[in-house]
Amino acid sequence: MKRKIFIYFSIIISIIIGIILSEIFFRIFPEKILGNGGIAFDSWYKRYVKLNNEGFWDYNYEYNSDKKTILVIGDSFSFGHGLNDFKNTFAKQLEKLLQYDNFRVINLSKCGWNLSDAYDIFLKTGIKYKPEIVIFQFYINDIPENDYIRKLRYHSPFPKKMHNYLFTKSYFYNFFILTYNYAKELLGKKENFNQAQANLILNNSDEYKLFFELVIKVKKVCEEKKIRFIYLLWPVITNNYTKFSKAYKKVETDLSENKISVINFDNYFQLQNIHLP
Repeated sequence: MKRKIFIYFSIIISIIIGIILSEIFFRIFPEKILGNGGIAFDSWYKRYVKLNNEGFWDYNYEYNSDKKTILVIGDSFSFGHGLNDFKNTFAKQLEKLLQYDNFRVINLSKCGWNLSDAYDIFLKTGIKYKPEIVIFQFYINDIPENDYIRKLRYHSPFPKKMHNYLFTKSYFYNFFILTYNYAKELLGKKENFNQAQANLILNNSDEYKLFFELVIKVKKVCEEKKIRFIYLLWPVITNNYTKFSKAYKKVETDLSENKISVINFDNYFQLQNIHLP
């Protein structure tokens, strides 16, 4: 009996020590283990991001300029999530390419933004720069979420309050919960969040219709202000993105039918056969 207690106790102590050591390791190398998502986002953000006077990761720009202005408004992909310098964002690379054509490219993007956020900042701040062109960047999760999709974000074997606390405090828990959800997806126990979003598009859901109503509002504002409106579709890069490509193709078709200029990067990724290892 004593031997069994000793074995159980040893196992418990070993697990606790393993968790503590893992927590320490993940805190030392958060970006290498967790990427820049979850709790590791704060580590990356504090290390590299310094916002300008308008609250964006870019140079400071005057509202009035002799240069022609292009605005880029989007989410973390446009913001530059994971980069160590905002000069490497596609907005700054575009500005570099157009520098001899007297253009400036201003990045008004934020991590976690959707079309509603982009529309608001466009009206509040963007139009003050008197842009000739505005590029709105789309990602699959820009479609408004329904209750089902909200529940897909993170499944946890723990109560919600405990999950929320651990997710904001523990690096090891972030690794555990991401691995746990990925395993459930592989086993068919949970639908992938982005795949569920793609279904909203393919099924022409009410959420997709609401999204598109806002796109038309953006178009009307741009027409009134004589600003060229371009929608850039940023792809989901995964080993199996057939469903995503169909969803992106539908968005591209719907935009084109409404006479909105569209650049579908998913087409490029398909042609180049770019995928995750």
